[in-house]
Amino acid sequence: MKRIIRLTESDLARIVRRVISEGNGENAIKSITKAMSGLGTDERAIQRAVYSIKNKTDYEEALAAVKKLGYKTIGAYISTDMEYVPYGSNIGGLYDEQNDIVDEVERHLGQFNSSEKVSSADTKGTSYGRTEKSPKNKPFKDIN
Repeated sequence: MKRIIRLTESDLARIVRRVISEGNGENAIKSITKAMSGLGTDERAIQRAVYSIKNKTDYEEALAAVKKLGYKTIGAYISTDMEYVPYGSNIGGLYDEQNDIVDEVERHLGQFNSSEKVSSADTKGTSYGRTEKSPKNKPFKDIN
């Protein structure tokens, strides 16, 4: 016997929003990984992927996906391919756009967790926030 369920328009809209938002955090990390792969980094794609993290639930999903890869924060993962370029190294304003994107990414992630930094003084010269479980074959920039 079939059962008929009556839904209001607001019930249907709420269900659709919930279905669309499920997996948003994991999809953001997949998009970030894709933007960092290959030759060069697509900074704008990273920024768009980070902006797709719209709430605490999405952030926690994304953070869990990054921790599976062996990183402590999303910013630490992004730092393996992109970082803030200090003023003295920024010859001719070449990296101004990248620095603006890094600032925006940090600002957006910072609303969910204040420890989210794409690069900072405490991670420079280290393994960029890797944990012991980080894959050893994942290349990252050596600043020595």
